[in-house]
Amino acid sequence: MRPLNIALLCLCACGRLGFDNEPVADPPTPQTPAPDQTSEPNGATKGPGASLDLGMVAHLELDGSLFDSITGTDAECSGAECPTFGAGVTGEAAQFDGAATCVHMPWLASWMPAQYTITAWIQPTSDSGPIVIREHDTSCPSPSLESSDRAVGFIGTDKAAGHEEGWSPTVLSMSTWTHVAIEYDGTNQSVYVDGACACAVQPSVPLDYTTYEVTVGCYPAASTWYTGAIDDVRIYNRTLEPAELALLAGASNSTDCSSVCNTTQP
Repeated sequence: MRPLNIALLCLCACGRLGFDNEPVADPPTPQTPAPDQTSEPNGATKGPGASLDLGMVAHLELDGSLFDSITGTDAECSGAECPTFGAGVTGEAAQFDGAATCVHMPWLASWMPAQYTITAWIQPTSDSGPIVIREHDTSCPSPSLESSDRAVGFIGTDKAAGHEEGWSPTVLSMSTWTHVAIEYDGTNQSVYVDGACACAVQPSVPLDYTTYEVTVGCYPAASTWYTGAIDDVRIYNRTLEPAELALLAGASNSTDCSSVCNTTQP
């Protein structure tokens, strides 16, 4: 297991500040139109765009606020932790300084699904950093969506308290918007970049979870922070279909997951 540089950090919930609880409308899908959808006789819509809210447990649009449209509450930050906002994929995005900026979603501390997907748009200005993490004060984060040496990674603790990692061969472009996602279907860890499956790997032991809060743009226990912009963070308690991930990324559908992820951090 990779050693962690544990920082002593007091994050008092009463001292954290939220933003105004004003929900904002879903931004339009960037880059390309949605795949074809059809209508049922009762007027219901079918197709990948119709299901993007299904199973979602958190959605931070980060369009000028930290409002979570699923719980109707604000994510938390305090003082220097609070991000500024700048241009996003559509609308605005949260800007992280790589030193202190940290967004907390404590209501997800008890979230322990059998399957899940975590997605975000990122515009990094450094090679490495935590994107969306359930942190841990003494062990591996689980699950964790990170970047390292411009690769996209999926880190998890397994049921034997081991470290299971999957890292894409894809190299991120600095200062460019990229859609990234990780999925666990109960058997495989998968990493998606710009809507396409970059790689998949079966962990040696099924993944387990910690009971700590989920953070965006930071891993306080390991004293690591993300530098750059993050937009439209979504967390699901199910795996998304390839067409759904392509729709979120505004990309062509790709079902090819034949590349095996690297199992050590770059």
